[in-house]
Amino acid sequence: MTSPTTVPLQRNRQFQLLWTGAAASMLGSQLTRVATPLLLLAITGSPGKAGLVSAVGIVGMLVLQMPAGVLVDRSDRRRSLSITQAAQVINSAALMIMLLSGRAGLWNFIMFSIIDGGCQAFLSPARNVAIRNVVPSAQLRQAYTQEEARSHGTRLLGPVLGGALYAANSLLPFVLDTLSFLIAWVCTVIGRVPRQPPVTAGGDQEVAPSGQRRTHMVAEAVEAARWIVRQRGMREMILVVTAMNLLGGAFSIPVIVHVRELGGSSTITGLVLTGSGIGGLVGAVLAGQITGRIPAGRLAAIVPAVFGICMAAAALPLADWWPIIPIVIFSLIIPSLNITLATITAQLVPPEMLGRLGSLLGFTAYGLQPLGPLLGGVLSQMIGGGPTLLCVGIGLLLTAGAAASSRSLRTFRSDASENLAA
Repeated sequence: MTSPTTVPLQRNRQFQLLWTGAAASMLGSQLTRVATPLLLLAITGSPGKAGLVSAVGIVGMLVLQMPAGVLVDRSDRRRSLSITQAAQVINSAALMIMLLSGRAGLWNFIMFSIIDGGCQAFLSPARNVAIRNVVPSAQLRQAYTQEEARSHGTRLLGPVLGGALYAANSLLPFVLDTLSFLIAWVCTVIGRVPRQPPVTAGGDQEVAPSGQRRTHMVAEAVEAARWIVRQRGMREMILVVTAMNLLGGAFSIPVIVHVRELGGSSTITGLVLTGSGIGGLVGAVLAGQITGRIPAGRLAAIVPAVFGICMAAAALPLADWWPIIPIVIFSLIIPSLNITLATITAQLVPPEMLGRLGSLLGFTAYGLQPLGPLLGGVLSQMIGGGPTLLCVGIGLLLTAGAAASSRSLRTFRSDASENLAA
């Protein structure tokens, strides 16, 4: 790992530019998170098709996840970030032009979603490696706390802005989404993250950091898989996160449908979805207190339990604004689990395997997530938004029960050194 000069994190120019670019692009994506289902519902009248568009994007990400991780470990991370973000700008601009011309249909949204998902497959491991390269180990938890605050802060602002902008003009969120990707690309270019792996005198980048010649991509992916299988406790946590992502991915469209069934407007819909941002932002601030007191394994049981109870509560037909309350509550504790797992992973993973392990963990954790939006959309169309939320809540409670019964999780600690496999 390249060790930058030890300065306070807020003065680490490279990290802060990476963070700013990610914040801009994520805010744009959150604008369209509300606008896309609303526009598709207006165009097609089908919640199932809205769920299909979300699902194919995740499929696109998963298909390229492992190849992307291996290529990130092999290639220049600065170039990987820059090229991928430029592709996002072009992809978003193409959809925006089709929308402005009035010729956009379901297939345009599907193609945009697939390409964007593929870009995310490269961006996620490349950004994780870049953070490890520019942030000292002692500041990793602080860096991931700021990352978590960024994630939930954009979830706070994005949906309400997306709903309001959609109400003003249905195309505005998509124009701003393109602009946000452009800002992210500029921040990456200016930030100039360290080039990895080191380039030899002859310009050859096929030599691994250890001096070993690169093996076949499949062999490198298998090596990463064997490493994670040996990490007792982390294996079980990944399974819990997989179930949570499947069920968590199924709740957004049912919430939108539920609010509409209760007579809520697009602005109210956006306001309700900001609940995850409100709770998550506060939760990121409180995460330092929580992660220091509750072991990671116990968090893996507590989080889905609270999530499940809140989903069941959100299904109650009390008022069109009501779901924001349970959404805020479950979002308070999710940052602690995310920060704990990210920090442990960054400390445990060998530097030369960061890209592969990041992609493998993402693939494992999100492997079933494409089914989430599709499941949520189809069930909402069949039984309604409220009953679908209740089904999601029951599934999360069953996940919490399985986590609580795991001995490996009960002894999985937040101190990475205690979890290192022998």
